[in-house]
Amino acid sequence: MTFQDVFGGAGPESVVVQEGAIDTPIVIADDYLATSTRTFTWDVPVPAFALDVASCYFGGSKTYKGQWRVSGTISEVTAGEVAMWRLSFALTEADTAQCKPACYPWSVELHGPGEQITVYKGEVPLIYSASRLAT
Repeated sequence: MTFQDVFGGAGPESVVVQEGAIDTPIVIADDYLATSTRTFTWDVPVPAFALDVASCYFGGSKTYKGQWRVSGTISEVTAGEVAMWRLSFALTEADTAQCKPACYPWSVELHGPGEQITVYKGEVPLIYSASRLAT
């Protein structure tokens, strides 16, 4: 059972993530950075361990097609009157450059001392940019 199954999740504030799902394909070798408001962001309930010992990861893998795994940042936020942690991840061009087009299983993990919790998971298509194919 995941964190999301137990606690649900607040709607994230991200261009590419809505209600825990990734709603649009990830463009291979594209930049998804905070400077362009394109990070992947999820809100989760505050776990039993402290923020200063926590870490988070976002990754996906498809056999014979490729994989990515990036670490993220964790910040404290409030949803209404509920304290939450916001997990934010940037993907750079290099993170997915070796991937081939396919539908990739992905997950977001929150780590603490002796704990590894999958808080979100799903599938997302990775595609090439049509404008890059034309050049």
